[in-house]
Amino acid sequence: IDEDAGDRHTFSLVVPQDGGVPPFSISGTTLKTTAELDFEAQPRHDLLIRVVDDKGAEFSQMLTIDVLNASDPPTAVILSPAQVQEGQPKDTLVGTLTASDPDQDDTHTFRITGGTDKSLFAISGSQLFTKVPLDYETKSELQVTIEARDSENLTVEQTLTVNVIDTNDPPTGITLDNDTFAENLPI
Repeated sequence: IDEDAGDRHTFSLVVPQDGGVPPFSISGTTLKTTAELDFEAQPRHDLLIRVVDDKGAEFSQMLTIDVLNASDPPTAVILSPAQVQEGQPKDTLVGTLTASDPDQDDTHTFRITGGTDKSLFAISGSQLFTKVPLDYETKSELQVTIEARDSENLTVEQTLTVNVIDTNDPPTGITLDNDTFAENLPI
């Protein structure tokens, strides 16, 4: 605002005393961002703007820029624990699924989307279960891909490894190397 009608103005961004460079620049009369703004990292920026008219008069003012919070996608899927003992019946709990998300209060749903061993698992809520008894000797590490979807339908997919824990397998039969005897042998 200038009471002298017709004056031309040059705007500049004053670098803070701490030497930090704000993620903004001025081009003519337009304030522009020079980097992606992140509400979770810094929800507000205080900028000192200086204006000089064509006669050398200047004025500086602190302006506050509020960053609007937008929904961020989840960044990872976590399974804890990520192991199960072999030989357990179907519907055995493997672990609980959680999603890493910059939006800390966001809610998530989970579903299996792939993985070489996807047919061996099922999800109920945020828990991963077995669909069949697993066998360490057949395969000790199983792969399943899980999608986490937040409340804004933003997603992340991650392939997780489920470790099958070896247990002492019971004997499954008895064989004799000599199962015939001649009759009338002394005792």
